[in-house]
Amino acid sequence: MLFAHIADTHLGYRQYNLDEREEDFYNAFHEAVDKIIEKQCKFVLHSGDLFNDSRPHVRAMLEAMNGLERLTDEGIEFIAIAGNHDLMRRRGAIPPHKLYKNLEFLTAKNPFRIIDDTYICGLPYYSKIHIDAFKEKINELVEKGKNFEKKILMLHQGLDTYLPHFASELKLNDIPKGFDYYALGHVHKRIIASHGNGKLAYPGSTEIWSVDEIDDWKKKGKGFFIIDTDSFEVEKVNISCVRQFFKMEIDSTSNIEKLKSDLDITKKPILNITLSANSFDYSRLYNKVRNELGTALYLNIRKNRIEKKDEIPLEENVNMEKLIIAALPKDGYSKDEREYAYCVYKYLKNGEKDGAKKITDDFFKNWDPKSRSDKTQKNQEVSK
Repeated sequence: MLFAHIADTHLGYRQYNLDEREEDFYNAFHEAVDKIIEKQCKFVLHSGDLFNDSRPHVRAMLEAMNGLERLTDEGIEFIAIAGNHDLMRRRGAIPPHKLYKNLEFLTAKNPFRIIDDTYICGLPYYSKIHIDAFKEKINELVEKGKNFEKKILMLHQGLDTYLPHFASELKLNDIPKGFDYYALGHVHKRIIASHGNGKLAYPGSTEIWSVDEIDDWKKKGKGFFIIDTDSFEVEKVNISCVRQFFKMEIDSTSNIEKLKSDLDITKKPILNITLSANSFDYSRLYNKVRNELGTALYLNIRKNRIEKKDEIPLEENVNMEKLIIAALPKDGYSKDEREYAYCVYKYLKNGEKDGAKKITDDFFKNWDPKSRSDKTQKNQEVSK
């Protein structure tokens, strides 16, 4: 029996406030639906963040409905959990998933579904401060599934193996062993690993949500996974409509010509350019980039001015991570706080305000300022 594992479709995400980018996320979702139907899957597991917002606008909900109806017409079930983006924070609030009769929505109160001989269970996203409740629930699911031969666990959580410590909610050892397949979401990169005797997998996002995903997209593509319950082997399925993203440094006109030769002229790309030039050459290079690459859908140009005497770009001389850590010493700041400061710097450096906001939201959900102030006070008392 075949099933599809998909996650982080982020329907409704209007990246850079562009109509085209919102459309890109819909197109990726529908291409995935097409390929799932083509593969004749029995069911689909969606591991969170179906929508980009907990209150999606009408267009996003209609696009989801269209995809679900096409799957239902082919007899393919759709099972989902809530991610941190589409999770309702207010007690008693009804999540948008509940509006779809052809969507099986797993919650803490309704955490499992059985298809043929396969036990499928899942939980919504839990923040770090609620991990004790998560562990209690996960143990209940393990107990309920102990008599089934085949078992799948769905989660939308970041593991410390794949995310910075402050941004992860769980350690790998927090995930119980004994499942054949761990259908995870939240990490936007494609990952296939082992956990006990089972497969642990993140299919990644279906479109590029942040420039941090560019390297992984170039190596592994964007898409979803197809799994056979006979062996639980994982097949990668790539989505072809993903818009080109480039992040590169340009220090000469030859770099511009090379980039132009790599562009897909049928679909305008997203370009994140860092210009490295001395004061004399900078304006000429900047104008060249604007004239030659200005037809991109989105062009973000960062300035990295260097004087002629400097033969090496500034970032090779200055290690910003070390500078930030030096500014936030261990005797006054935690490891999480220092990692958070550096990650925000990286996002803002690349013009990724949405990424900086997301990582800030994640950090302050779990941040305990009292623990830092207590630590600082103790250190001050010791120094006295």
